[in-house]
Amino acid sequence: MSHLAKLVLVWMVHLQDPNGWGITPEWAASYPETAQEIADEAEANPLLHDAKQTASLLTEWSFHESHFNRDAVGDGGGSLGLMQVGRFWGDSSMRKALALMHESFRVCAKRPLAERAAWYAAGGSGCDRRLGLSRSRMLAAKALAEVR
Repeated sequence: MSHLAKLVLVWMVHLQDPNGWGITPEWAASYPETAQEIADEAEANPLLHDAKQTASLLTEWSFHESHFNRDAVGDGGGSLGLMQVGRFWGDSSMRKALALMHESFRVCAKRPLAERAAWYAAGGSGCDRRLGLSRSRMLAAKALAEVR
């Protein structure tokens, strides 16, 4: 397991059970695999040339979208996987989710950094919707990157 993957795993546990009460979901056995996948994709294709910040954003987003359940299905069956990628994108992998996040950053490049995930958050329907969600998750990801 890479250094970044170990850090992602720490973040995952921190997010899943912030009070240390021993809350363990049934899919927790997949956490090491998930952490490594997030780290691998962040290192291979970082947003803004920052693998650690990319990993923290993917971790934060995965927590809120699926609680790290790799088999999560949402939106009445329309969204799948860790990042709840819409079925219409054809692939719910972390690689695809990160490619879509890159597209969001490109499409929303004129917006402040904290709002550049708005296109992703809105399912690819523009940068003027879901600004609050983008800001809150970008801020949370920045804070998460400081957790060691």
